[in-house]
Amino acid sequence: MFHDDGFLYVSDGSDATVLRYDALSGEFDREFVTSGGNGGLNNPHSLRFGPDGHLYVASRGSNSVKRYDGATGQYMDDFVAAGSGGPQGTGTIDNPAGLLFAELDSDSGQAINAGMSGAWTNLETLGQGMFLDVIPGDQRIFMGWFTYETETASAFNADNGNHRWMVAIGPYQGDTATLELLAVDGGTFNGPDPVVENPVGTATLQATSCTEATFTYALDAGPGGTMTLSRLLPDALCAELSGTTGAGDENE
Repeated sequence: MFHDDGFLYVSDGSDATVLRYDALSGEFDREFVTSGGNGGLNNPHSLRFGPDGHLYVASRGSNSVKRYDGATGQYMDDFVAAGSGGPQGTGTIDNPAGLLFAELDSDSGQAINAGMSGAWTNLETLGQGMFLDVIPGDQRIFMGWFTYETETASAFNADNGNHRWMVAIGPYQGDTATLELLAVDGGTFNGPDPVVENPVGTATLQATSCTEATFTYALDAGPGGTMTLSRLLPDALCAELSGTTGAGDENE
C-alpha cells in the first residue's frame, strides 16, 4: 500500500511483519511492524491507514484486525478482537482479507486546511506555544512546539527550566494528525552549529474549529497530557476553505 508519507507498506506473511520501502526508489527502509512487537499478528493481509492516522492490518491467522501507531509502528491494540462479533454468522470475522474505511460526514471536528497555518497557544500557559504549517498538496502538517523542560529533562540532556524546542511533521486526514515528536538539541544562537533531532514521543492534533484544537502528547520518558490550543490570530481563509463563516473564524 502506497501512503502519502512517501513510503510503500507491504505485509510479510512469513515473518508476520509490515515492511516499509521508499515509494520512489523502492529501497528498503525498515521493518515498520516488527515480529517481536506485532501483538500476535498472524498471516497479515490488507493494510490501511485509518482516519486517526494509525495503521490497521487484517490478521487472517488470528481472525482479528490489529492497530499500530501510525508514526512508530508500535502495536496498540486489537481494534476488532477475535470472537468479538459473537457466534459465527453474527458478526465474527473469519480469515479477514480486506479493509475499507468509509467516508462519513461528521460535525464533530474541523477538517485541517491551509488556513490553519500560523501561531497557536494554550491560553492557560502563555509564553509558550506552537507554529503550524499545513501543506495541503502533500496532505502533511509541520509543527514547531516551543515550550520548557520538565522534571524528566535528563532525557533531553538539559537542566530543568531551559527552553525546549520540539518539531514534528507527518500526514493528516480529516481533522486529525498523528505525529512523531522530535526534540531538537545542539546549535548556537546565530551560529553555524548543526542541530540534532531525537525521537522523544508521539502526539495527536485534532482540530475542532478554525480557531481551536486539541493536542494530546506522550513523551517516551514522561510526561503526557492533553491541552486545548487556540489560534492567536484567526484567519478567515480557514472558514473560506471550509465553506463556513462565523464570528469565531474571522478577523475583527
